[in-house]
Amino acid sequence: MSTRKLFARKPAGQKQRRGSGDWERGVNRQQRRLVRVFDAWAAALKADMTSRSRRGATIPELQGVLDDAIPRLESRLAEVLTSGVEKAVRSSAGSRSGLTAVKGTQDKLIRENLQLLRESLIPKVHEKFTLALATALPLGLIGGLAVDQQKAVALAIKNASVATRAAPAQYAGGYWVAVFETQKTVGGVRENERAAQGLPVEPVRWVLDSLAEHCLPSPGFYGCVELAGEYPGGWSTLPTVPAGQTTCRGNDRCRIEVFRNGEWRRGVYDD
Repeated sequence: MSTRKLFARKPAGQKQRRGSGDWERGVNRQQRRLVRVFDAWAAALKADMTSRSRRGATIPELQGVLDDAIPRLESRLAEVLTSGVEKAVRSSAGSRSGLTAVKGTQDKLIRENLQLLRESLIPKVHEKFTLALATALPLGLIGGLAVDQQKAVALAIKNASVATRAAPAQYAGGYWVAVFETQKTVGGVRENERAAQGLPVEPVRWVLDSLAEHCLPSPGFYGCVELAGEYPGGWSTLPTVPAGQTTCRGNDRCRIEVFRNGEWRRGVYDD
């Protein structure tokens, strides 16, 4: 009898963010939501294609099934991304979520997330699954599928799903960047309030996750290591925010803190 141990695959969402704060928990929940949506869509696609191929569907017909399924994935992911930004903004802004400046930041972030989804993730998923289907059936057959070819279709869709599911997980970074873009927005409001009262600017600092692997600069992007440190001039002097214009983008684990009343804090205001 074999003594080989069997291990379950990694939980949906791949690597989760460490930390017990509301922001980390929020990003992790968002990550799991995105992957669950993708997994459910891929499972339904596999079942549909397998069933159709068993009934004699042609290769062009199966490609049509994939083409028709892609907009459904985009629509569902768009809902999750939009909801995630809204939750991140509320979590970061607190009682100041209704400020005009915060609403403007939220709308901008939603537009950017949906643009990335439409122009990057969805085409990537479509390409991966199309290639998987073509590889499973390299002869471009136009008749009904034989039993072994039916199995090849099912296996190809399964393999494409496993290989692609990490891509939507990375879009949880949209939640993380929304936290700090919102924090920067309300930080600017607070700086204006303090300036009107003749009070000095509160310094901010870029903090590296001590357990993360940090990115280096690349063309058009900052490296987290070079961004780390204090910014005495406040929010306006930050070149970007975590998960913003950094090489690691949605994988960024850094955070921003504000110096208030003699200590470094995560939030901008005391609500």
